[in-house]
Amino acid sequence: MIIGSIVLPVLGLIVALLPYLFPRDGEKSTEGNKVISPSPNGVTVVPSPIAPSGAASASASSAGLTGTASSPVDAKISPETVEGEIPQPFIGSWRGLLTQGGQHYIVELVINQGDVGDTVAQVEYVDLKCRGTWRLYTSTEDSLTVDEIIEPGDGCLDVSVTVTVEGDGLAYLVDSPTVEGKLERS
Repeated sequence: MIIGSIVLPVLGLIVALLPYLFPRDGEKSTEGNKVISPSPNGVTVVPSPIAPSGAASASASSAGLTGTASSPVDAKISPETVEGEIPQPFIGSWRGLLTQGGQHYIVELVINQGDVGDTVAQVEYVDLKCRGTWRLYTSTEDSLTVDEIIEPGDGCLDVSVTVTVEGDGLAYLVDSPTVEGKLERS
């Protein structure tokens, strides 16, 4: 009787945890800084594209960058400090008015040097009270495409943003939902 009262609850716990331990085909689960995804031959574990906490600051420290940034305006990194794929005209602090449908709002951002896959900017949508980061997806001489990752809890969406050199400023474009604007150095 005592064995039955111990075995049944333990068995129930194991059954409850099975979906988390072994996701069904087509599902993904995460474990630490790895992504576990199904493959035709079983489960494949690949490194997560998101660095574990502290990795970004460790790489910044090793590159000779110090200090903390509580907002895009506070993030001051000298463009000469780090080499990367971002053309010089993009590097620096920007501010602009964006339009989405009939709504207008202000964006502030600081673009820093980096390579594809790196976090290259801090962005804040002042009127929407949203902030996040930009991870470089592609770079050409006159345009950048980034994946925008909004901080959890904010009401904004993660989107793909393209900024293009336009005169002495940048044209800002999101295809869906359509968001457009012009950024000027701040």
